Amino acid sequence: MADIAVYDAGPARCTGGAGAFAALVGPNAVLSFERGLRATYMVDVYDFYKPNQPVPSEYPVVEGQASLQAYLTAVDEVYKLFCQKAEKLRNEVVNISDFDAMFFHCPFTRLVQKAFGVLAFADFKRGLSNHLTDTIRAKPSAFLLQPRELNYMSRDFAKMTAQISAKLWAQKTEPSPIDNTLGGKRLLFFSYGSGAAAAMFSARILILEKDTRDQCTQIKQSANAAVALLEERLCVHPKRYNEILALREKLLSSAAPYRPEGVRNNLTDEFSLFPNTYYLMNIGDKYRRYYTQTSS
Repeated sequence: MADIAVYDAGPARCTGGAGAFAALVGPNAVLSFERGLRATYMVDVYDFYKPNQPVPSEYPVVEGQASLQAYLTAVDEVYKLFCQKAEKLRNEVVNISDFDAMFFHCPFTRLVQKAFGVLAFADFKRGLSNHLTDTIRAKPSAFLLQPRELNYMSRDFAKMTAQISAKLWAQKTEPSPIDNTLGGKRLLFFSYGSGAAAAMFSARILILEKDTRDQCTQIKQSANAAVALLEERLCVHPKRYNEILALREKLLSSAAPYRPEGVRNNLTDEFSLFPNTYYLMNIGDKYRRYYTQTSS
């Protein structure tokens, strides 16, 4: 699976990036999905979309407020359905403290913290508050009758949910070891895509036999390697970053044949491409693309 995002110049540009991972789905896995505990939510909303203009562009239209509303509504709805399924299929009343770790689609950290607070408030509305903190002082009951769309955009609501979920937020976001002590841990996943579609599902970590212990070791090695790659990222001044993306804009709007300006000006060293990386060398007159590879 892979994802890439690039934004027009402005406050959203710094949240862009790219990533990919590969995973094998099969029996006797370290991560075992809990059968039946899946919830989905979809809605037709123009919060983030492209193409948006006659001139070729990679940049989406981002409706900031609508995008935040759609994300928070989605996490609220799928969590509600997830809890209903857990109660129906397993006679289990779940709350956010039942999960040892939670994984969210993360546009930026503050939005994830808001979403976590929304789940804490959802627990409170269901009469589950023993795992929450400062519920008397924070007064979450004051928001029970407010439309949730107003709550989502309210600073007072965000402050309240951060207060009642502070202890759990710290527990879920502190670094954790990736070793055999993770056996039996329960995980909650929230997946989201603008437009909008969302899913929530859960899994347990099973480290029982030698095969799964070996798998866990491989996962740990892969995770450590990913962190090492992140540490090798190139620090670029925002002005220079805008200039580099301007070269890409020129590439997308140029007629064939075309040789990328970064190649013509020998900027591949500045871009610090990893060894054995393929990059665009030339676009022929029939719009055929030709690639070459950096040295190993």
